[in-house]
Amino acid sequence: MLKIGDVILLETKDKNGERLKCRLVESKENQLYIDYPINTDTGRLSYLMLGTELFASFINKEQHAFSFQTVVTGRIKETFPMLSITYPGDH
Repeated sequence: MLKIGDVILLETKDKNGERLKCRLVESKENQLYIDYPINTDTGRLSYLMLGTELFASFINKEQHAFSFQTVVTGRIKETFPMLSITYPGDH
């Protein structure tokens, strides 16, 4: 369902409920690799700590909305910095 370049909307599960926007860079098994998310209110990069719980949602090309719960599991430094998050799969 998710394809490279798709926009993913994230919301932190803490009391602040920060709303973020990012793009899918790569996916492997049950991990998604995203660019660093941008806060939709401030337009600034948001630095998430490992273990941060998030609510994620996206809309596919058929305009169907999907959502899932996820956790930040790592930071990757390749051509550009990325975060890895859990993904339950396309079930």
